[in-house]
Amino acid sequence: MAGLSGVLTSPPFRREREHPPFAEAGNLHLRASWRGSDAVVHAASPDDANTAAYDETAARAIIGGLRGTSKRFIYTSGCLVYGTTGDTPATEDSPLTALELVRFREALEQEILDTAGDGIHPVVIRPGWVYGNRGGTAMMMVCAAAEHGVARYVGDGRNRWTTVHAADLADLYALALERAPAGSVFNGVHGAATPLIEIARAASEAAGAGGGGRKHGRSKTRVRRFGRSPTP
Repeated sequence: MAGLSGVLTSPPFRREREHPPFAEAGNLHLRASWRGSDAVVHAASPDDANTAAYDETAARAIIGGLRGTSKRFIYTSGCLVYGTTGDTPATEDSPLTALELVRFREALEQEILDTAGDGIHPVVIRPGWVYGNRGGTAMMMVCAAAEHGVARYVGDGRNRWTTVHAADLADLYALALERAPAGSVFNGVHGAATPLIEIARAASEAAGAGGGGRKHGRSKTRVRRFGRSPTP
Protein backbone atom coordinates (compact mmCIF):
# COMPACT_ATOMS: atom_id res chain seq x y z
CA MET A 1 0.00 0.00 0.00
CA ALA A 2 1.45 3.29 -1.02
CA GLY A 3 2.19 5.62 1.88
CA LEU A 4 1.50 3.03 4.59
CA SER A 5 4.10 1.03 6.48
CA GLY A 6 4.56 -0.78 9.74
CA VAL A 7 0.96 -1.93 10.09
CA LEU A 8 0.64 -4.00 13.25
CA THR A 9 -1.93 -6.62 14.18
CA SER A 10 -2.18 -6.53 17.92
CA PRO A 11 -1.20 -9.81 19.62
CA PRO A 12 -3.31 -11.46 22.32
CA PHE A 13 -2.21 -10.96 25.89
CA ARG A 14 -0.21 -13.76 27.45
CA ARG A 15 -2.57 -16.08 29.23
CA GLU A 16 -0.41 -17.69 31.93
CA ARG A 17 -1.64 -17.29 35.49
CA GLU A 18 1.23 -15.03 36.43
CA HIS A 19 0.26 -12.66 33.59
CA PRO A 20 -3.43 -11.71 34.15
CA PRO A 21 -5.24 -10.02 31.25
CA PHE A 22 -5.34 -6.63 32.99
CA ALA A 23 -1.62 -6.53 33.81
CA GLU A 24 0.06 -3.22 33.07
CA ALA A 25 2.87 -5.26 31.54
CA GLY A 26 0.45 -6.31 28.81
CA ASN A 27 -0.45 -2.69 28.08
CA LEU A 28 3.19 -1.69 27.95
CA HIS A 29 3.95 -4.59 25.62
CA LEU A 30 1.20 -3.52 23.24
CA ARG A 31 2.21 0.14 23.26
CA ALA A 32 5.84 -0.74 22.60
CA SER A 33 4.81 -3.07 19.76
CA TRP A 34 3.03 -0.45 17.67
CA ARG A 35 5.44 2.42 18.28
CA GLY A 36 6.60 3.50 14.81
CA SER A 37 3.64 1.85 13.04
CA ASP A 38 1.28 3.91 10.88
CA ALA A 39 -1.82 1.97 11.93
CA VAL A 40 -3.03 -0.68 14.34
CA VAL A 41 -5.38 -3.53 13.43
CA HIS A 42 -6.88 -5.34 16.39
CA ALA A 43 -7.84 -8.79 15.09
CA ALA A 44 -6.83 -11.04 18.00
CA SER A 45 -9.21 -12.86 20.32
CA PRO A 46 -9.02 -15.87 22.64
CA ASP A 47 -12.60 -16.84 21.63
CA ASP A 48 -13.44 -18.01 25.12
CA ALA A 49 -14.93 -16.68 28.36
CA ASN A 50 -12.14 -14.09 28.56
CA THR A 51 -12.92 -12.48 25.19
CA ALA A 52 -14.66 -9.41 26.60
CA ALA A 53 -11.90 -8.72 29.13
CA TYR A 54 -9.13 -9.13 26.55
CA ASP A 55 -10.86 -7.06 23.89
CA GLU A 56 -11.68 -4.19 26.25
CA THR A 57 -8.20 -4.13 27.79
CA ALA A 58 -6.43 -4.29 24.43
CA ALA A 59 -8.68 -1.68 22.79
CA ARG A 60 -8.23 0.80 25.63
CA ALA A 61 -4.48 0.29 25.64
CA ILE A 62 -4.42 0.96 21.89
CA ILE A 63 -6.56 4.07 22.31
CA GLY A 64 -4.23 5.34 25.02
CA GLY A 65 -1.23 4.86 22.78
CA LEU A 66 -2.76 6.41 19.66
CA ARG A 67 -4.59 9.39 21.14
CA GLY A 68 -3.57 12.58 19.37
CA THR A 69 -1.57 10.81 16.63
CA SER A 70 -4.27 10.76 13.87
CA LYS A 71 -3.28 7.13 13.22
CA ARG A 72 -5.79 4.55 12.07
CA PHE A 73 -7.17 2.00 14.50
CA ILE A 74 -9.20 -0.84 12.98
CA TYR A 75 -11.18 -2.92 15.46
CA THR A 76 -12.51 -6.33 14.42
CA SER A 77 -16.04 -6.92 15.70
CA GLY A 78 -18.50 -9.37 14.10
CA CYS A 79 -21.95 -9.82 12.62
CA LEU A 80 -23.34 -11.32 15.84
CA VAL A 81 -23.75 -7.78 17.17
CA TYR A 82 -26.91 -7.59 15.01
CA GLY A 83 -28.48 -10.51 16.86
CA THR A 84 -31.47 -12.28 15.32
CA THR A 85 -32.75 -10.38 12.27
CA GLY A 86 -35.20 -12.90 10.82
CA ASP A 87 -35.84 -12.22 7.13
CA THR A 88 -34.46 -8.67 7.32
CA PRO A 89 -30.90 -8.33 5.99
CA ALA A 90 -28.56 -6.48 8.35
CA THR A 91 -26.74 -3.42 7.05
CA GLU A 92 -24.24 -1.13 8.71
CA ASP A 93 -27.17 1.09 9.72
CA SER A 94 -29.19 -1.69 11.36
CA PRO A 95 -29.79 -1.42 15.11
CA LEU A 96 -27.58 -3.58 17.34
CA THR A 97 -29.26 -6.27 19.43
CA ALA A 98 -26.18 -8.36 20.09
CA LEU A 99 -26.26 -11.93 21.32
CA GLU A 100 -25.23 -12.27 24.96
CA LEU A 101 -21.88 -13.77 23.94
CA VAL A 102 -20.78 -10.54 22.27
CA ARG A 103 -23.01 -7.95 23.94
CA PHE A 104 -19.95 -6.15 25.30
CA ARG A 105 -19.04 -5.16 21.74
CA GLU A 106 -21.96 -2.75 21.42
CA ALA A 107 -20.48 -0.37 24.00
CA LEU A 108 -16.88 -1.09 23.01
CA GLU A 109 -17.53 -0.33 19.34
CA GLN A 110 -19.07 3.01 20.29
CA GLU A 111 -16.19 3.81 22.63
CA ILE A 112 -13.75 3.16 19.80
CA LEU A 113 -15.73 5.15 17.21
CA ASP A 114 -15.97 8.10 19.63
CA THR A 115 -12.17 8.44 19.59
CA ALA A 116 -12.49 10.23 16.24
CA GLY A 117 -12.71 13.38 18.37
CA ASP A 118 -9.52 12.50 20.26
CA GLY A 119 -7.05 12.53 17.40
CA ILE A 120 -7.53 8.88 16.36
CA HIS A 121 -8.84 7.52 13.04
CA PRO A 122 -11.14 4.63 14.14
CA VAL A 123 -12.75 2.06 11.84
CA VAL A 124 -14.88 -0.95 12.83
CA ILE A 125 -15.17 -4.06 10.63
CA ARG A 126 -17.85 -6.69 11.28
CA PRO A 127 -16.95 -9.88 9.39
CA GLY A 128 -19.56 -12.50 8.57
CA TRP A 129 -18.83 -16.24 8.30
CA VAL A 130 -15.18 -16.30 7.22
CA TYR A 131 -13.85 -19.26 5.23
CA GLY A 132 -10.74 -20.09 3.21
CA ASN A 133 -7.04 -20.65 3.86
CA ARG A 134 -7.98 -23.76 5.87
CA GLY A 135 -9.17 -21.68 8.80
CA GLY A 136 -12.28 -20.34 10.49
CA THR A 137 -15.49 -22.00 11.63
CA ALA A 138 -16.02 -23.63 8.24
CA MET A 139 -12.74 -25.53 8.57
CA MET A 140 -13.72 -26.61 12.08
CA MET A 141 -16.85 -28.17 10.54
CA VAL A 142 -14.76 -29.90 7.88
CA CYS A 143 -12.43 -31.35 10.51
CA ALA A 144 -15.39 -32.47 12.63
CA ALA A 145 -16.98 -34.15 9.60
CA ALA A 146 -13.71 -35.93 8.81
CA GLU A 147 -13.47 -37.18 12.38
CA HIS A 148 -17.08 -38.13 13.00
CA GLY A 149 -18.23 -38.95 9.48
CA VAL A 150 -20.93 -36.30 9.58
CA ALA A 151 -21.06 -32.49 9.64
CA ARG A 152 -22.82 -31.14 12.72
CA TYR A 153 -24.84 -27.95 12.96
CA VAL A 154 -27.03 -26.23 15.52
CA GLY A 155 -30.81 -25.99 15.29
CA ASP A 156 -32.81 -26.85 12.19
CA GLY A 157 -30.20 -25.43 9.81
CA ARG A 158 -32.45 -22.72 8.45
CA ASN A 159 -30.58 -19.84 10.12
CA ARG A 160 -28.61 -17.98 7.47
CA TRP A 161 -25.08 -16.61 7.33
CA THR A 162 -23.50 -14.28 4.80
CA THR A 163 -20.06 -15.67 4.08
CA VAL A 164 -16.79 -14.07 3.00
CA HIS A 165 -13.52 -15.56 1.80
CA ALA A 166 -10.49 -14.68 3.91
CA ALA A 167 -8.75 -13.14 0.89
CA ASP A 168 -11.70 -10.84 0.16
CA LEU A 169 -11.88 -9.84 3.82
CA ALA A 170 -8.16 -9.02 3.71
CA ASP A 171 -8.84 -6.72 0.75
CA LEU A 172 -11.45 -4.92 2.85
CA TYR A 173 -8.93 -4.32 5.62
CA ALA A 174 -6.40 -3.01 3.11
CA LEU A 175 -8.93 -0.62 1.59
CA ALA A 176 -10.05 0.51 5.05
CA LEU A 177 -6.45 1.31 5.95
CA GLU A 178 -6.06 3.38 2.82
CA ARG A 179 -9.42 5.08 2.33
CA ALA A 180 -12.01 4.61 5.10
CA PRO A 181 -13.15 7.87 6.74
CA ALA A 182 -12.78 8.15 10.51
CA GLY A 183 -15.74 6.60 12.31
CA SER A 184 -16.57 4.17 9.48
CA VAL A 185 -18.28 0.82 10.02
CA PHE A 186 -18.17 -1.97 7.42
CA ASN A 187 -19.81 -5.38 7.25
CA GLY A 188 -17.17 -7.80 5.95
CA VAL A 189 -19.47 -10.03 3.90
CA HIS A 190 -20.08 -11.04 0.31
CA GLY A 191 -23.10 -12.36 -1.54
CA ALA A 192 -26.45 -13.70 -0.42
CA ALA A 193 -26.98 -15.34 2.97
CA THR A 194 -26.58 -19.14 3.00
CA PRO A 195 -28.63 -21.52 5.20
CA LEU A 196 -26.45 -23.22 7.81
CA ILE A 197 -27.48 -26.65 6.59
CA GLU A 198 -25.99 -25.84 3.18
CA ILE A 199 -22.71 -24.82 4.81
CA ALA A 200 -22.76 -28.09 6.75
CA ARG A 201 -23.35 -30.05 3.54
CA ALA A 202 -20.43 -28.33 1.85
CA ALA A 203 -18.18 -28.99 4.85
CA SER A 204 -19.21 -32.65 4.95
CA GLU A 205 -18.59 -33.04 1.22
CA ALA A 206 -15.17 -31.38 1.51
CA ALA A 207 -14.27 -33.84 4.27
CA GLY A 208 -15.28 -36.81 2.13
CA ALA A 209 -18.14 -37.65 4.47
CA GLY A 210 -20.90 -37.26 1.88
CA GLY A 211 -23.09 -40.11 0.63
CA GLY A 212 -22.72 -41.48 -2.86
CA GLY A 213 -24.82 -40.27 -5.78
CA ARG A 214 -26.82 -37.12 -6.34
CA LYS A 215 -30.48 -36.28 -6.26
CA HIS A 216 -31.90 -33.27 -8.07
CA GLY A 217 -28.31 -32.07 -8.61
CA ARG A 218 -27.50 -32.02 -4.91
CA SER A 219 -25.07 -34.34 -3.15
CA LYS A 220 -26.52 -36.68 -0.52
CA THR A 221 -24.23 -35.30 2.13
CA ARG A 222 -24.69 -36.48 5.70
CA VAL A 223 -25.32 -33.81 8.30
CA ARG A 224 -26.44 -33.94 11.91
CA ARG A 225 -28.28 -31.28 13.87
CA PHE A 226 -28.23 -30.66 17.61
CA GLY A 227 -29.43 -27.95 20.00
CA ARG A 228 -30.93 -24.65 18.94
CA SER A 229 -29.50 -21.55 17.35
CA PRO A 230 -30.78 -18.05 16.53
CA THR A 231 -30.63 -16.58 13.06
CA PRO A 232 -27.78 -14.00 12.90
